[in-house]
This record gives sequence, C-alpha cells and structure tokens, in this order.
Amino acid sequence: MVIASECTEGLGSSEFRHAQTQLKHLGHKGFLERIQQMPLADPDAWQTQMLLRTLAVGKVSFFSEGLSEADRELTCVSMIDNIERALEEIISDSGEKELAVIPEGPYVIPVYRPLQKREAA
Repeated sequence: MVIASECTEGLGSSEFRHAQTQLKHLGHKGFLERIQQMPLADPDAWQTQMLLRTLAVGKVSFFSEGLSEADRELTCVSMIDNIERALEEIISDSGEKELAVIPEGPYVIPVYRPLQKREAA
C-alpha cells in the first residue's frame, strides 16, 4: 500500500502521537499486548491498531512533504520520497500489472471485484 498525504497539520492529534510513540517504543507485539491489558481504550489508539492490522498483511509506504523528521519516525512505516519510483518497485517486485488508486481515503470504502476475463474478439 502506498499512501500519499500532505499532512499540513502534522502527524495528528496528541493522542494519536502518543499511540504512535508507544508503537515505536514497544514494537507491534508489545503495543497490541499493552492495549489488550487496558480496561479503557486510549483515544485514537484504534488508528494505530488499524495500522498494525494493515502491516500484518503487507508493507505500507508513505509519502508526505508536510511531516518533520521526528513525525516521519513516528509513522512506523516505510517513508518514501518519490511516489513514481516506489510504485515502479512495487509493481516490479510483485509482478502485478495493475494497481488501484483510491482518492480521498477517509471518504471511500474500497471493494475488490476481480476483473472478468475478456473474450478474444
């Protein structure tokens, strides 16, 4: 997955930054163990938990020109400086010939539907 976001307001809320800081210090397993032991959830920790669900399935590459170096480290994902090069590498490594682009992520729910094989004309 490649994410491109301007991040003009930085990484996010102080609660999200705290959750990401915990992830950075505890690691994936440690963060999940920590939240499972908590009687009440931390605000915005669910976003970090959803990130971990995605990372359990594959790699996340993130492009942003709006984050400081400290914020880039707190993303806990692979930061990229060139979207085109990253996409070329992903396509080359995976052998896939197609990719999906989902605009305005928070406002769309992606649904996978395999393409039907085309009949030769």
